[in-house]
Amino acid sequence: MTSIDKNMTYNKLDTEVDNFLKTIDSVLNSNTFLLVISLIEQPKDLKEFLNEFIRSKQFKKLMLEQDKIRCLGCYSYYDFIEGEVVELINYTGEFYKPNFELSIEKISYDGLEKILLNMITTNKSVYKKQLSSDNASPIVNMFLDKIFKGNNIKNLTDEWNIYSVKPNFLNTTYMIDKNSGKEEQNKRLCYFDNCGFDSCTVFYNKERLYMLLTNGMP
Repeated sequence: MTSIDKNMTYNKLDTEVDNFLKTIDSVLNSNTFLLVISLIEQPKDLKEFLNEFIRSKQFKKLMLEQDKIRCLGCYSYYDFIEGEVVELINYTGEFYKPNFELSIEKISYDGLEKILLNMITTNKSVYKKQLSSDNASPIVNMFLDKIFKGNNIKNLTDEWNIYSVKPNFLNTTYMIDKNSGKEEQNKRLCYFDNCGFDSCTVFYNKERLYMLLTNGMP
């Protein structure tokens, strides 16, 4: 299906990209992930491609890699013996919901830019860390320039495909206990928070696919 581009994992991306992801983290109280994969060929059916990718070992590997690179520690723990670290152990399981059904919507470059701006200017920021439009625009523009490598915007529709994906395919951090009816923390591998900040945006050309994931909760 795909192969990982070893030169395009998160820690190899430019400062402008890192700055944008950290800004989302701050505004949305999010653990923002940008998954990057190289493509053998451009997907002919994105929904079918994503269905396979999200269920693959590669997706899980990239999610766990992001967790380590960003030093979040959400999906792993250290094993200690007499106070000494022995190894870092990943939680087991899968991120995806067993019977998820994807819903995708194609958007324009302008639509993508608007979505990204809204992420860091929203007045719903948990800790009121949203940016003004004047401060947000340069951060978003530098991120997009690095990703799209200065392509002529008019030609983007020919080279790039951009989609918004409904964020309902990964396990949520909190769930309702079937026996007690109370909300409890999910012990499985999970990502989405169901607090209004979950999102998944996919943009790809014939060589590379990016999946931008956000979550966030009070």
